[in-house]
Amino acid sequence: MPTPILIRNWLSLGDAVVLTAFVRDLSLAFPRQYKITVNTPYADVWRDNPHIDAHVVSREVPKDKGKVYTLPYGEYIPKHSEDFNHFIGAYHKSFKGVTGLFVPLTDAKPDLRAARQITLPRPAERYWVVVGGAKKDFQVKQWNRGSYQAVVDYLVGSGIPVIQVGKNGGPQNGKHPPLRGAINLVDKTNVRELMQLISWADGVISPVTAAMHIAAGFDKPAVVVAGGAEEWWWEGYHADNPALANARTKPIVDHRYLHTLGLLPCCKKKGCWKTKVYEGKEGAMCLRKVDIDNQVLPQCMAMISPEQVYSSVLSYYLDGTLTEIPGMKLPSADQPIQFV
Repeated sequence: MPTPILIRNWLSLGDAVVLTAFVRDLSLAFPRQYKITVNTPYADVWRDNPHIDAHVVSREVPKDKGKVYTLPYGEYIPKHSEDFNHFIGAYHKSFKGVTGLFVPLTDAKPDLRAARQITLPRPAERYWVVVGGAKKDFQVKQWNRGSYQAVVDYLVGSGIPVIQVGKNGGPQNGKHPPLRGAINLVDKTNVRELMQLISWADGVISPVTAAMHIAAGFDKPAVVVAGGAEEWWWEGYHADNPALANARTKPIVDHRYLHTLGLLPCCKKKGCWKTKVYEGKEGAMCLRKVDIDNQVLPQCMAMISPEQVYSSVLSYYLDGTLTEIPGMKLPSADQPIQFV
């Protein structure tokens, strides 16, 4: 008879999305051995998931679902280790540390499913999803608002529609100023609808956040504005990532993970792993800040240009990963990209 267990995670949406890979692999490695209940705030992430018996949204730990595993993965973050570790396998390692049981990583991506029934209309036939804001708890992930706007201007001007998503306020005090030219769906989608939007999209542009992990789950392109706070191999979905060497299946679509590791003294060999820019404890504060248009940013983020992001988006069309959108304008030898 299967042993009931409860896997509990009350961290961010991105953490819950990545956790789906471990639950999939636990179910595959030990078929019919566990009756798995998952306890997170994000029921939409787990809907239609065949690897779980139930999902519970409750701060109070259920008493009838078996032994509880929280699976902390902090010791596997590169700042604590010299090993090449990827977030997608960290829960696997945590489970082995707690139980001694080895769960192999199968697919190097989250295990997600698009909605079977959804009332959200498709906003455009082809488009890119942009997360053009940041959360207060991880201020180092902020990129210049003007740079996001420049990218949207470039894309829309090239015939590539843009959908802006995000959530203002909330526990993490998110801020997502509207971007001119983008279809604004900020505060207008739930998690299930966000997943559906990304599953329909050509790709995602975002900082290191849940949207990039959702894109990986649906084998979608992503351009990630990452800077130097984290090692690129910790969250970069790329077939050549050494941290994914032991995965059975590598990422089908390589993400363009734009980092600055090695370009500044504070992230010369490893990420700084700071979290704050303008308020917070001294040990968490970024050491190299710049002021751009009255917005304080980490220098590592400010070094990434709109041109890099835009060119990275176009690269998916130029290398054949994506078919061209009818009417879009691609650069040519005699008509190169014009940046303003």
